[in-house]
Amino acid sequence: MRYIAITLLFFILCGPAFADAAFDCDNGTSPDAHIAGCTVMIESQSSNPRNLAIYYGNRALGYFAKRDFQHAIADFSSAAKISPEPYYYVGRGIVYAAIGDCDHAIDDYNQAIELEPLYPRVYNNRGNCFRKKGDLNAAISDYTREIKINPKESVVYFNRGVALKMQGNYAAAIDDFSAAVSLNPKYALAYFVRADTYIDAGDLKSADRDFKTASALDPKLDRQSTQLTVPPIN
Repeated sequence: MRYIAITLLFFILCGPAFADAAFDCDNGTSPDAHIAGCTVMIESQSSNPRNLAIYYGNRALGYFAKRDFQHAIADFSSAAKISPEPYYYVGRGIVYAAIGDCDHAIDDYNQAIELEPLYPRVYNNRGNCFRKKGDLNAAISDYTREIKINPKESVVYFNRGVALKMQGNYAAAIDDFSAAVSLNPKYALAYFVRADTYIDAGDLKSADRDFKTASALDPKLDRQSTQLTVPPIN
């Protein structure tokens, strides 16, 4: 009887519904599909620990897409407990940052860095949190580390430029915004913030040129309606 039960379970788990759940967990067409598929896979209890962690991680992404942050945090926590890989700590850190809890986010980014010092964008993400907390020196240091690892990431130059602008280091900020638009010529926000920085530096001609470029790329950008005291986190 035990052999028959195991055989029946095998066919149940390997049937079409189970295969569809596995597909949805990995490639669902909507957050709800991800969540439903991953839930089936998690509750099947048929996977090895590493696969189970992946299912929790994928479901966390579905919850995050639905802005269900508490469930996303819970699932990333389950994944990290089962398989302590940097991806799950970075994912949970991003969720914490999204709800404004930069202290917990920084703790998670630190854990990810301890596991994998060259993990993509982790220094950029931690730098964003340091910037939000007002620790501009730490933010600039992290952006600089990220640039050394990924020198072609335009957004990191933009982020460092924003921190430098906030410090009043306008020349260095302009250099970083220039690097950002050199890597991504359609980076409207970088032109826009560089224009604002040119005004800070007293170069109104260059500012006018950049505002026109930014407006052509993204007509929604309007200096009068955009607050740049704390420029956007990107």
